[in-house]
Amino acid sequence: VLDASPIQMSGTFSSNPRLAVLGGRWLLVWQANASHDNCIASTLGTFINSGGVKATDFTVHGSYSSCGGNGLFSIGLASSGSVALMVQSHEP
Repeated sequence: VLDASPIQMSGTFSSNPRLAVLGGRWLLVWQANASHDNCIASTLGTFINSGGVKATDFTVHGSYSSCGGNGLFSIGLASSGSVALMVQSHEP
C-alpha cells in the first residue's frame, strides 16, 4: 500500500503479502515466519481502513512448517467487495 507512512506487517520475516478491497476496507494477508532461517510460519491478516489505520492482526491459518519440498509457498486473495477468498498452496 503506498502511503506516506508505511503500514507494518507483524512478524520478524513476512512474505507473500496480498491485498484486496473488502467492505470498504483493505484486507491484507501474508505469511509470517519466525525468522528468515526458521521454517515455522503462520498466515496472518489485518484490515486497513480508508484513512490508513491498521486494525489488530488476526491468524488466518495457524502454525505450519514451510520446510521441505521445493519450498514454494503462495497465497492468493480475491474479493467481490463483500466476500473474500484466500487460498494458500504448498508444493511438496
